[in-house]
Order: sequence, then structure tokens, then C-alpha cells
Amino acid sequence: MSNNIAKRVIEVRKAVHLNQTQFAERLDLQRSIISLCESGKREFSERTLRDISAIFSVNLEWLKTGEGEMFDEESEDVVIDALRAEYDLDEVDIDIIRTYISMAPIERQVFKNFIKGVSDKNKGEH
Repeated sequence: MSNNIAKRVIEVRKAVHLNQTQFAERLDLQRSIISLCESGKREFSERTLRDISAIFSVNLEWLKTGEGEMFDEESEDVVIDALRAEYDLDEVDIDIIRTYISMAPIERQVFKNFIKGVSDKNKGEH
């Protein structure tokens, strides 16, 4: 059971684009605790799970059981705000991100193929 929670915590940490040190700092924990818990050598405490839920707008039920959506409804804005701050994104960047995450999987694949084609073309010109 704990292993599944650990996997979900790793998924959250990656979704908010933080390494273990940054994640631990936000939770007011030592990085070694996050490392031990993520590797399954220690269980996440109830308090830590609640803190992850509160700080990162994660659905606590999903975190514990895998049921429901990863993030609470407001969390998309939390993640996007974190990306905006970390990468100095403007409104066009944010619109592109919001459009992409709202696409159906097949639409995302078409978009990824287009971007890969543009990227490959640009690499060939240099």
C-alpha cells in the first residue's frame, strides 16, 4: 500500500516540477525523509500526506487510494502559476499550456508531431 502512495507522491512532485530538495523544503522536511519515503524505506506520515494535499492542492483521497483526480479543481492554477514564476511565462505561453492540457490525447499527439517536425527542421538549419 505504502509503495502506491510513494508512487503517487513522486507523481505529484514531478507534476509540480520540484526536485526532492525543493519538495522537502515546501513541506518543511529534510530531503532524506522524502528520499526514504519515495523509495519505500519509510512510510509517509498522515501529517505529511495532509500537508502535501494542502500545499499542492492535491486530492487527499487520490493521494491515499488512487481514487479520483490527482489535483483539486483549483490546482491547475497552482501548477500553472508555479510554471509561470519558474520560467517567466507570459500570457501567450500560459494560453498554449492551457490549450495543450485541455486537448484530447489524439490532438496532443498531432501537436507533438508538429512541434517535433519544427524542432527537427530547425536543428537541420543550424
